[in-house]
Amino acid sequence: RLREQDRRNPQDVVLLPLVAPGGVQGPLSSVAKLVPGSGPAAIGEVLNQITRFEIDLVIGTQIVAKGHHFPLLTLVGVVDADLGLAGGDLRATERTHQLLSQVAGRAGREQRPGRVLLQSFDPAHPVMRALIAGDGEGLMAEEARSRQEAVMPPFGRLAALIVSGTHETEV
Repeated sequence: RLREQDRRNPQDVVLLPLVAPGGVQGPLSSVAKLVPGSGPAAIGEVLNQITRFEIDLVIGTQIVAKGHHFPLLTLVGVVDADLGLAGGDLRATERTHQLLSQVAGRAGREQRPGRVLLQSFDPAHPVMRALIAGDGEGLMAEEARSRQEAVMPPFGRLAALIVSGTHETEV
């Protein structure tokens, strides 16, 4: 369940069309060209510099979304925001929504308003729509209904079968 300060207003979340995949490498390259001397650094020192207000721009992976409080942070951008939805993991919807809600909650935590930019392959996906609408509870209710209808966990069980062998024709 989201804490009140992690809830976003619908106008605070903006979806951007995906123009080029590449994770954080693309933005890192672009910033390196614009800001001489910028580049990757050890996360511990970066976190200290952020809390001392010595850094104005942070480009990182999921690690910067986890449990940090940056009082002056007003803008969060997520590249490939819906990447976690690919791959067929049954928990992908709730995990992706939770992570994106958590990272969105980093912006505008104090007196300054925050804004969130999400770059997406599929802006119409229910997770993206729920983030824009601020309706995580509705998303989880729909996910539960869908799982119950399909008799998927927690309303049913799944089994994994692993077939292995040294010759593909024998397995």
